[in-house]
Amino acid sequence: MAEESGLTYSYLILILNGSREVPKISHKRLRSIGKFLGIPFAQVLMLAEILEPSDFVMEEERDLEDQLEAVYASMCRHPDWRDLAPTRKVWDAMDEQAKVTMGLMYQKLAQEALLDMTPIVEVVNDEDEG
Repeated sequence: MAEESGLTYSYLILILNGSREVPKISHKRLRSIGKFLGIPFAQVLMLAEILEPSDFVMEEERDLEDQLEAVYASMCRHPDWRDLAPTRKVWDAMDEQAKVTMGLMYQKLAQEALLDMTPIVEVVNDEDEG
């Protein structure tokens, strides 16, 4: 993996041990790591904590808090999911990232559009073509 990503073995070990911050690695190297792992670059950025689930929710239309409340209300009403929804006390104690992640999963499973999503477009990088 070190060779594939262009990192030295010792530097890779420092990253894996938490002694080096992943967000400081260049995008080129992170992209190489993603190719090695067989995962999309965006997922690498999520795992590196450069991107967060809330980065994919548009907040201009409605306040994110209002959107998350709509998600919670929908979960509580849904005949197949209401028994799985967290209690109000648990929901209120959850941090925003956990709510967004749960909301994104719920809307996918329930096939409801509750969170205003940022459209994802495919970007072609001419440098990768060879």
